[in-house]
Amino acid sequence: MPRVPLGHRASLDEELDRHAVQRVEEILASVDELQPIAWIAIDDLDLGGTGRVADSSKQDCTIGNPTPLSGASSKRRARIESVHFVRTNEREGFTPECSLLAIQLLQQQLARYAETGSRS
Repeated sequence: MPRVPLGHRASLDEELDRHAVQRVEEILASVDELQPIAWIAIDDLDLGGTGRVADSSKQDCTIGNPTPLSGASSKRRARIESVHFVRTNEREGFTPECSLLAIQLLQQQLARYAETGSRS
C-alpha cells in the first residue's frame, strides 16, 4: 500500500470503510436472494472487520474477522462472518494458500449442510 500523508490517512480509512460496507451489503443482498447452500467472499478489504486493506507485510490470506464495520447500520451489521470470508493480501492476490482456505471453508459449510440440512 502506498504511503499516505498523516492528515489524509483518516479520510482514506473512512473511504475504505464506506467501500467495504457497500460491498458487504451487496454480497449479503445477493446471498439473501439466492439462498446458496455454501458461499464465500474473497477480497483484500476486510469485509469482516475494519474495512482496511490487508497489510501487505503479513501472511498471504486469512479468514475474515467477525467484528462489525464502523459504518454498519444497527438494523443489520454490515460484515461477512469468518466462515464465509477469505481475506487476501493486496500484493499477493489470490494465492494457492487462499484457494486452499476457500475450499476448506466451502467444504465445512457443505458438511454442516449435510449433517443438519440447514443453510450456513
